[in-house]
Amino acid sequence: MKSQQNQQNRNYLIKHLQLIKEQIKWMILFSTMQHLKEIKNQYNIYYKKEHHLIEKIRQRNLMPIDVTDDQEIKLMLESK
Repeated sequence: MKSQQNQQNRNYLIKHLQLIKEQIKWMILFSTMQHLKEIKNQYNIYYKKEHHLIEKIRQRNLMPIDVTDDQEIKLMLESK
């Protein structure tokens, strides 16, 4: 009788340990997914900023060079 009770207790513990293991697995997976989501958001923010800067540079390259800018560049080069 005692042996049967021990076996039932053992089976009960094994079952609950397996459930806990499964819960931990899902918690880790969820946490990893949240982390990846955050990385993706940060990347998107970075990409938008970079894209915006590239567009500004392209627009600036299309604009005629201002004479004052040209003079400032010459002064900077001469001072080196």
